[in-house]
Amino acid sequence: MRLGYVTTLAAAMGLLALFAVACSSEDPTATPVPTVAPTQTPVPTNTAVPEAAAVLPSSGLEEPEQEWTTRTESEELRLILATPDLAPGTRRFAMVLTDGSGIVAFPVVQVSSYRYPDGSDAVSGREGPVEMALARYFEFPYGTRGIHVTELTFDEAGMWGVEASVPQPDGSVATIEVLMEVHEETMSVDLGEVPPLAASRTLADVEDVSDLTTGSQRDESLYQVSLGDAIQNGKPTVVVFASPAFCTNAVCGPQVEVLSNLSATYGDAADFVHVDLFTNPKEIQGDLTRAMKTPLLEEWGLVSQEWTFVMDRDGVVVGRFENFVPQLELEPSLESVLAAAEVKEPGESMMEAGEVKEFDVSISTTWHDLFDQFEDSEQSCIRDGFSEEELETILARQVLSEEESVGWQETFIDCVDPATARAVWLGNMLASMEGLSEGGEDCIRELVAGADVKAVIAGEQPDASPEEVAVTGVFYGGLFTCGLLGMVEQMGDLEGDEACLADVLTTVDPATIYAGSREDASPRDAAKFETFMLSMFQCVPGLLEFAFDEAAGAPMPTQ
Repeated sequence: MRLGYVTTLAAAMGLLALFAVACSSEDPTATPVPTVAPTQTPVPTNTAVPEAAAVLPSSGLEEPEQEWTTRTESEELRLILATPDLAPGTRRFAMVLTDGSGIVAFPVVQVSSYRYPDGSDAVSGREGPVEMALARYFEFPYGTRGIHVTELTFDEAGMWGVEASVPQPDGSVATIEVLMEVHEETMSVDLGEVPPLAASRTLADVEDVSDLTTGSQRDESLYQVSLGDAIQNGKPTVVVFASPAFCTNAVCGPQVEVLSNLSATYGDAADFVHVDLFTNPKEIQGDLTRAMKTPLLEEWGLVSQEWTFVMDRDGVVVGRFENFVPQLELEPSLESVLAAAEVKEPGESMMEAGEVKEFDVSISTTWHDLFDQFEDSEQSCIRDGFSEEELETILARQVLSEEESVGWQETFIDCVDPATARAVWLGNMLASMEGLSEGGEDCIRELVAGADVKAVIAGEQPDASPEEVAVTGVFYGGLFTCGLLGMVEQMGDLEGDEACLADVLTTVDPATIYAGSREDASPRDAAKFETFMLSMFQCVPGLLEFAFDEAAGAPMPTQ
C-alpha cells in the first residue's frame, strides 16, 4: 500500500468528492440531477416509436392490453416502459427515453415514484414522491440503443406513476411521467419462486441447432441442458427466452448474444440455456403467421418479447429481467450466486490479528519522526539499504506528501516488524482523515489490527495477480466501509438510511469494487464500481454534498 495521502482513506473519500463535483445540488435532501447536455444516440429506423402505444412487442405473442400511458409538457420527450409486469416489492424499473434527436443517453437521470390512491390519474391526487432514485444508462451492444435502469419499491398494488427528470442543454429539466398498474402479483415467475420444471428442447432432440433458434448466431453451448434439468441439478442457471430474428422494438436487444458471452466467460460454473419463443424456427421464415409458440411461455407466464432469469443452486429465482438486460447489469446477479457458496468473512484471506501500536502522525510529521520510534534492529536494517545521504533525504520528507508507492518505502516495510508497519499505516490513515468520527476511527483501528501490509501493497502493483488484487480489495472494502461509517455518524440521524447502506456494503464484492477503482480497471469492473457508488448515493442523497464539502475543506499536505 502506498503510505502517502492519496492512497489512504482520504483517497477513498475523494472518490465520493468526484461524484459530488459532478452531481452536487443546493438541496441536500434530494438526489441531484447533473445539468450538462445529454448525449444523444439516433434512434434506428426499426425502433423509432414516437407514441407509447406503438412500442409494444410485435412478436406474435398474445400480449395483454397496454396498461401504461405517459404525460409530459415537452413536445419531444418520450418514455417507453420496458418493465410493465410489476407487483408490490422492490422491482427493476427500466425505460427507454427519446426526444427529437434520438435516444437520450444521459448517464444518470433522476426518477420519482408517486401513488395514485383513488385510481385517478389526476396530478392533484397523487401522493409523493414516495421514493427518489437514480436511473443509470446502459448502452446496448453496438451502441445503437440504450436503456435507463434503477430499482424502485412499490409498497402496494394499484395505480402508480414514475416521473423521469431529464436535463436539457439550456440547463432546464424536462419531466415525463409514466402511469401504470402495479398488480397484486406478477404475471411471470417471480423472485423467490422455483419456476416450472418443464423441459426445453436440446441438441439431442433435433437434427440441427437451427431447429432451436431463429437467430443467425447459433451457440451450441446454450442448448446442451434442458431447462427443467438445469433448475434441478444443483448449479446456478441463466435462461433467456427470446427470438433473435424478431427483436424489432426499442426495449428488445441481442439478449442471446449476451447469454453466449456469459457462457464463454463462466463455462461449467453455471448452466446457460436459451429457449426460443417459437418451436418451428425453420418454418417461420419471416412470416409470424406460421409461428408456433413455445409451451414454456405459458407455463412461466411470459408475454413480453424477451425475458432473462437467474436461478441459484436450489433453483430459486434471484434475478428477473423483463425485456433486454445489458451484460453489465445482468452479470452481478450471476456473480452473486456463484460467490454464495464461497462467502468469507471480510479480510479472511489476509487478516491475522496482531499487535496494534500507534504513531502520532500530523501534516508536519516527517519520516525522521517515525524512524526515531523504530526498534534498533529495524533502524539498522533500513540503514543497510541506503547510503547515509540517501537516507537523510528520505527521512526529511513529510509522511503525508507521498503520492506514489516508491521503492524506498518497500525497503522500510521489509525491514520493520509487522506491528510497526501497521502503526505507520494507521497513523497515516487517521492523519489523512482528520475529523473522522470516533466510530470511524475505531473501525479503522480494528481493520488495521489484522492487516498484512505487504500483501496489500503487492495487490496495488500494476502486475498484481487476481489473487493479490483480491486481498487488497478486501482491505480497501473494509477501509471504505469505515470511512462511510465515519461520514454517516457526522451527518447525524439518517432515519433508516443506515440499513440501506449496510445492505449495499454487504452485497458487493470488495475485491471487484477495488479492481473497478484502479486506473487499469476493465470496462466491466469500472461499471460495477460506478453502480456501487450510485447505490450508496441513492441510500443517502445528502452524502454527495457532504463528501464534497468535506473534501473541499480537507487540508492538503505540502510537498
